[in-house]
Amino acid sequence: GEKLKKRKLYDTQLGEIQRATFNDAIKDFFQSNCLNALTASPGTKKQIKESFSYVWNHAKEKTMLGKNSPNNPVRNIKIEKPTSSAASKYNTKEFTDEELSKILEACDLFKDKYPFQVFVIKLMIFTGRRRETLLLLQWAYVKWNTEVLDNDGKKITVYGTIEIPAHVNKTKVEDKFWITSNIRDALVELHKQREFHSWSMFIPWCFPSPRVKDKRFLRKGNENSTDAARLKDVRDLWEQIKKHCGLTDVAMRMFRNTHENKVNEQKKAASTWDVITVTGRSDTRSSESSYLNKKLTAKTADIMDDMNNEWDRIKKIRLIK
Repeated sequence: GEKLKKRKLYDTQLGEIQRATFNDAIKDFFQSNCLNALTASPGTKKQIKESFSYVWNHAKEKTMLGKNSPNNPVRNIKIEKPTSSAASKYNTKEFTDEELSKILEACDLFKDKYPFQVFVIKLMIFTGRRRETLLLLQWAYVKWNTEVLDNDGKKITVYGTIEIPAHVNKTKVEDKFWITSNIRDALVELHKQREFHSWSMFIPWCFPSPRVKDKRFLRKGNENSTDAARLKDVRDLWEQIKKHCGLTDVAMRMFRNTHENKVNEQKKAASTWDVITVTGRSDTRSSESSYLNKKLTAKTADIMDDMNNEWDRIKKIRLIK
């Protein structure tokens, strides 16, 4: 009867809406300031929309909305990501050489306080790869092989490669790069720290979590390869480094910008193919096909060797007072 018609559908502000006007009211909710009042995050808004769609489709399938139920009212509603944000300014900012030198010095200072974490920062500097990608590295991706390459008469020593599978990378394509002396030293030092924390030797992740449970039970035949056994972020360390170095208005994404700009400054990367092979970048649309088929060559080893010399120069800055 009349009482049934006014029955609430949800115990929220939407619950006051009668079914006859429910379709339009839902559209208004998603297109007005009501949703903005709940959250400013486009991702969260999208999750709310997807959750509602799931409930709506379930209700329709179970004929809970009547025989002639309307179509999903949010199906054609688009939730756009903002073109700019407070963090957009870091998309092009880079670190100075002096700042990089201080950061590398701080990594050595905090090495024992934050086991394994400082090497994530070092590899971000030396490789230009994303933090999220590096945190997913496994020792199986490190292929040790010392060899001397020749690029137009210049001899370059490399110590192997790091080969990152497609499913680990944000771009979903395989990535690989040469191991230079600085990358080698960081990996060797990381491994020594793992030997000191012997439980971590039974975890395949390059950067295990100090908070992994039941460390004392880890041994051969009882390895922990779960996602819970790896580091998820180095945010606390980064805050300590910023404070120690007196850095303000900086972000970790700037390591990637700095690395790519220094590669371009070498003047040897004549093609975008060389740049994206060394930096891991893939945002140059015209070179996308080359990126998908990139190979390690003596020329890219030469570029990485020049970059390696650049890091050596930067590390010495703190010694010149």
